[in-house]
Amino acid sequence: MSSQAGKHFEGLPGWAKGVVAITIVGAAVVATVVLYKKISKIGSKKDYKDTIRDTNQELVDLSKTQKQTYPDSTYSAWANSIFNLLNGCDAHTNEAKIALIVLNVRNETDWLKLIKAFGIREIEGCWSSNYTADLPTMLKKEMYEASIIEFNKFFSKLRIKSRI
Repeated sequence: MSSQAGKHFEGLPGWAKGVVAITIVGAAVVATVVLYKKISKIGSKKDYKDTIRDTNQELVDLSKTQKQTYPDSTYSAWANSIFNLLNGCDAHTNEAKIALIVLNVRNETDWLKLIKAFGIREIEGCWSSNYTADLPTMLKKEMYEASIIEFNKFFSKLRIKSRI
């Protein structure tokens, strides 16, 4: 090695040079992954803000023809309960409790009010890093597909256009 950096490694055995090389490459990979996740997070927050904005607009449009079934405080309490049930590693074991909350929805306005009350939250990932999402996205990521299918069937019966 003829570079300045190479002079520091001249006296090292071959296996040590390999360890140093692997460490440097590993650090570069970790830095790239962290940077990618940060950039992805910024883009996804914008998408979720668009979802909330669209939800608010849909609620304004629906308010002319459809009333909410419950007071705003109920949707906030449900949103907090669902978040607590999804957060961490127990989401799959809490699916029945989450279903009991979601099954209180009676129309499109109720579902949109629940999405609005939930907003955009950061959840602790169990096997992956934390992530930020809106309610439909979190339900889709954290619950079994069979549960999502049942929710969507329930929404269809109530003529709720939105799906998870």
